[in-house]
Amino acid sequence: MCLLSLDVERSDEPMAKSPLRRTCGDYAISWVQSVGEGRVFYTSLGHNHHIYTDPLMLKHFLAGIQFATGDIEADTSPSASLGK
Repeated sequence: MCLLSLDVERSDEPMAKSPLRRTCGDYAISWVQSVGEGRVFYTSLGHNHHIYTDPLMLKHFLAGIQFATGDIEADTSPSASLGK
């Protein structure tokens, strides 16, 4: 399940013209998924030091860790199958 994604149409000009266009238009930057009996939380939003002091991002990281450890439940259906 995609948690955060890029809106390519509203991105900088070079990205909007990128040859890496996905047919579904879903450029996920954070997601959760089930793998066998395990759980995965992924996020690519940790490249700048200020991210680690932003309260919203800290809540995002905490919820992802809690999901991965089994402390909270979440829908892990692929986003494409949700009819976005």
